[in-house]
Amino acid sequence: FVYKDGVMGDDCFGVLPVAAAPADDARRELDDLVARANEAFRDRGEIIDSRTPEQKANVPPWLRYPIEKIAKNPDLLAYKLKTNAYKFSWMLIPLSVPFMWLMFPFSGRWRLYDHTVFVTYSLCFMSLLGIAALLLVKAGQSNAAGLLMFVVPWHWYRQLRGTYELRRRSALGRTLLLVVFTSITTTMFMFILLGLGALD
Repeated sequence: FVYKDGVMGDDCFGVLPVAAAPADDARRELDDLVARANEAFRDRGEIIDSRTPEQKANVPPWLRYPIEKIAKNPDLLAYKLKTNAYKFSWMLIPLSVPFMWLMFPFSGRWRLYDHTVFVTYSLCFMSLLGIAALLLVKAGQSNAAGLLMFVVPWHWYRQLRGTYELRRRSALGRTLLLVVFTSITTTMFMFILLGLGALD
């Protein structure tokens, strides 16, 4: 700490008379002062990394910087996630098309172009559904917005059956597969957004 005229700076919490106090008392007062300083830094959004070098060594070097960056400013990361979500929403198409192919493997009739059109139309419908849900929430109709979630599997079933000319049982089975594949794709997309937000 830097003294000026025998008094600590404005960011400190008082004068610690280490020389005049016994060793144990001075140590306790010093620990208390450091703890209060840490709390002040946390309030300002500055996180002090108190880990030892041995603890830091357990974190891979390529992960250390993103983790420290997220810990210092989580609000900035949340803002970047929101911004990148609509900027890179097109990435859901190339992520989803391979999974659509897996539902019709080695099909001579349905090719990647057909799957791409299916995914594009499905994402457009989901975007409109999300906008409708958001408007309902803003209007105070949260329950009605929640009911719109049941429209998603029904739409997938109808779209699969109409686009690929499937029978009911086949369309239902592929709808269940699509639910699983969509969960995987969404998870992959969120990890990509998290990586972009942390490394940007």
